[in-house]
Amino acid sequence: MGVPPRTRPMVSIVMPVMNEASRLDAALAGLRGQTYPADRIEILAVDGGSTDGTVDLLEREAAADPRIRPLGGPGVNTPAALNIGIANARGEIVAYVGGHGHPDPRFLELAVDRLESDARLGCVGGLIIPAGDGETARAAMIARFSVFGVGRGIYTTDPTVHEIETVQWGVYRKDAVEQAGLFDPELQFGEDEELNYRLRRAGFRILYDPALRMTYYARSTFRGLFRQYRNYGRARVRVLRKHPEFLRPKHVVPGLVVATLAGAAALPIVARRLWPLSALVAATYGSFVAVASVVLARRERFSAPHRIAAGLASLHVGYGIGTLLGLVDLVRRR
Repeated sequence: MGVPPRTRPMVSIVMPVMNEASRLDAALAGLRGQTYPADRIEILAVDGGSTDGTVDLLEREAAADPRIRPLGGPGVNTPAALNIGIANARGEIVAYVGGHGHPDPRFLELAVDRLESDARLGCVGGLIIPAGDGETARAAMIARFSVFGVGRGIYTTDPTVHEIETVQWGVYRKDAVEQAGLFDPELQFGEDEELNYRLRRAGFRILYDPALRMTYYARSTFRGLFRQYRNYGRARVRVLRKHPEFLRPKHVVPGLVVATLAGAAALPIVARRLWPLSALVAATYGSFVAVASVVLARRERFSAPHRIAAGLASLHVGYGIGTLLGLVDLVRRR
């Protein structure tokens, strides 16, 4: 008698969605196109109260594909949606996939292979490939995925297989996530990074493998990018309140930049003779952004460095203001 084929672990894809009707078809197509056995995949789409037809689209897709299960409802934020998905997951492995992105065909296959190779791996993730429509979206993408925008991190890490502190849109062992305490529903942003921190504290490792590729659609406006990073900065303070040892220099710099620029702008009001110092501070920051934009534009062969400059400023100022607002929130709570 022949050896029966090995049964692969069940994978539960948890996909929080909120007004993703324009991107949802591509996201679901990417999940249906996985090389991983189709009968070992389920898709838990957890809605947060969409008003753009996302729910209707999900219900139609679920009627055609029994692997899709719509869940959630109004008021469910991203970490709460992830917890709802995990609570309803039948799989031993849980993959966090956003509704505004889609994985390459071998994403799940490679991720499960990695998790099966080492019992101490709690999570694996890979290369995020930014995409977007128009010059503004591309400029925002270039700014965000550069050391000038966000410093060293998951978007600028070495393109090799290595252990890492966190990944975006990770594939997890379900029991590891439960042992770490699930996602924190109080953190609307940065929820995966905070969970990954607790995962490592629980003794699990996180692996980065660039062969795991996920396409992510960047914000299409600078205003949207500013708001996104303002929210990230505000959430970062909440994370640091829970885990002070998580503090890194890059978390502090944007807030200092915004406070310095605001202080410099106020100097001439205090004393008119201080306007040269005010101009020097503004010129220093402006020069940094200008040089960084030109360097990035040349490297990426992008013809509009001024748009990259706007993207960098949106990142820095958004995150900095968010950090300061987070500190205000902290003082109010105390």
